[in-house]
Amino acid sequence: MGVTKALVLLYFNGQLNNKQSVKVEQWLKSDPNHTQQALHWLAQTASIDEDLQKEIDLKRSAVWESLAIPMAADFNIDPIIVPLYDNRSHEKKANRNRLRWAKIACSVALVCGFIVFWSWSRQSVDFTTAYGQVSRVVLPDRSVVVMNGNSSLRYLGYQLPSFLQQSFPRKVWLEGEAFFDVRHTLANDPFIVYLDKGKSVQVLGTTFNVSQRGSQSLVSLKTGSIAFGWNENGEKEKIVLTPGDLVEAINKGNGGQIVSKTRVNPALFESWVHGKWELDATTLESLLARLEQSYGVKVAVSNTSLLKHTVSGSIPTGNISTNQLIEYIASLFDLRVVKREKDILFTEQE
Repeated sequence: MGVTKALVLLYFNGQLNNKQSVKVEQWLKSDPNHTQQALHWLAQTASIDEDLQKEIDLKRSAVWESLAIPMAADFNIDPIIVPLYDNRSHEKKANRNRLRWAKIACSVALVCGFIVFWSWSRQSVDFTTAYGQVSRVVLPDRSVVVMNGNSSLRYLGYQLPSFLQQSFPRKVWLEGEAFFDVRHTLANDPFIVYLDKGKSVQVLGTTFNVSQRGSQSLVSLKTGSIAFGWNENGEKEKIVLTPGDLVEAINKGNGGQIVSKTRVNPALFESWVHGKWELDATTLESLLARLEQSYGVKVAVSNTSLLKHTVSGSIPTGNISTNQLIEYIASLFDLRVVKREKDILFTEQE
């Protein structure tokens, strides 16, 4: 039989024999996720009486010192003792005091190791990408963000793992474009992406693409469920997306938003993550906007009617130069590229 919640609680309560204790300890050490699960079970079933809580407060420093581990304050976090599950009488507690404190020491060691892993500065952390650069960022909660060129991402350093707090929303701020693969937590902590003008995307665990360029916000959902929120006339509005939905929000001059939702193929909006642009009746205007936003290339056309021309297919973007990308676009639309002093001109073939 595997390690169960009941077995873990009995272990920390000092009610297992040596063979069972070894089994639980091996399980805890074999995978950091097992430690997280055990701590979550302990937090769920906290039932420490006042006398035992006082004992813990008095002996906390001694336990840390006996383990030769720095106090939690050295890691810029608050000291923590994991609540112990114990439904026995005071008489039984007194008889097994030594065993209990051995288990407390073990639990503190596990918590300390996990806290060190999960503790970060409370200051904001910023990531930026240059024009034409695509970067992969792993956040402290192990969510993954792939950032497109000319983008910035900011998040606040987390103090403690979410399962040790009642509610711990994970918050990031985005300018530019990014693809999110959000990790679901045991405590169902929300993950919020803040955009401009009061717009935001809230999720629990899912994959989606967000683009915040100028006055336009685009959010496409690949898997899971998300809520797109914005302010309208002082009221908070919200749209829930299901896989395949695209929400577009355009800032109005009065501070409001023009928001619409349509059905799309999410692969078209996340293809840049995989080193290509997938196109489906995509206009030249749209491609030139991407070129300017993500690669910093100033472009112009000899005739504005060219901007409405469309094309379908695929353009490679990974491991090629910006000049090669420009030539790919020109060839798809059968256009000629003229390099000028301040920009690049797309014109019809002679």
